[in-house]
Amino acid sequence: MEKQDTARERQPWWLVLCWSMIGLGFDWHSPFLSFYGRYSIFSTPVLHRIGLIVVLCAAVALLAVFVLRQARWRDAGIFFCLVSGLAYGHSILEWIVHK
Repeated sequence: MEKQDTARERQPWWLVLCWSMIGLGFDWHSPFLSFYGRYSIFSTPVLHRIGLIVVLCAAVALLAVFVLRQARWRDAGIFFCLVSGLAYGHSILEWIVHK
């Protein structure tokens, strides 16, 4: 009985994919704001900054899943979205203040 309850609580794969795509959207928009007007959307400095932000957010998300004992690997998508959203919020505030 307990095994069936835990199987029902698991997130479907498409929901993990949605959370990850939202996080990638946050990660893309952050460097785009910081380089606004100087570089194009898909220029090398923007893509390098996006890659760095994605790797750092993914590392923090995987560390959170590893540290929290109740978290499952499918929760990494939610953690990635949350960490990316926090980084996005920080970059928005920085962009507004230093505009």
